Amino acid sequence: SSTKVFKVDSSGATFEKGLVINEGSHDADFRVESNGEAYMLRVDGGNNRFGVATQNPSTTFHVTGTSTFAGDINATGADMSIAHSSGPEFSLRRDDHAHTVADERLGQIQFGSDDPTDGTFNYGAAIKGMAGAAWSSSSYPGYLVFQTRNTSGALATALTLDYQKKGIFAGDLTVQGTTTHLENNVLIGNSSADYLE
Repeated sequence: SSTKVFKVDSSGATFEKGLVINEGSHDADFRVESNGEAYMLRVDGGNNRFGVATQNPSTTFHVTGTSTFAGDINATGADMSIAHSSGPEFSLRRDDHAHTVADERLGQIQFGSDDPTDGTFNYGAAIKGMAGAAWSSSSYPGYLVFQTRNTSGALATALTLDYQKKGIFAGDLTVQGTTTHLENNVLIGNSSADYLE
């Protein structure tokens, strides 16, 4: 009996099996046009590049326009560069569509390494953006938490910059320099009487 591999009808073309383009590894390009974009997909065969909405992809994977990724992104390159003529913006945004409450994490940047001694990936430091209080339509308080890890144990908070413009150190504070000038009060201890001005 015959096996249907390729079918063409009024609805279009259908491949029932795998499709390979340029099996012979020729210097040949491949292009897909959409309604309004002549180079919606472009494979540059000579330079080994793939472009989306661009005629001339400049890197292995080149996308022109806004992109959306619904899953995790794993990048193994050494550097990441963001460029924009008016100054780039990098945003971490909570997207659970629920009411933001106090002390809820908004975003986090972690610093870690794949430790060859035990074969696991661990983090040694982190910066967290947190909600300072419940958010409303005109109030979005937040604070930053800087965490570090000692030789053992979990990440611990070293410094908190709260939404009332206060810096709270969890450990010792060392100030180095020839001149120290304090613009505001510094709290030493746990009571309101323990101030250094």
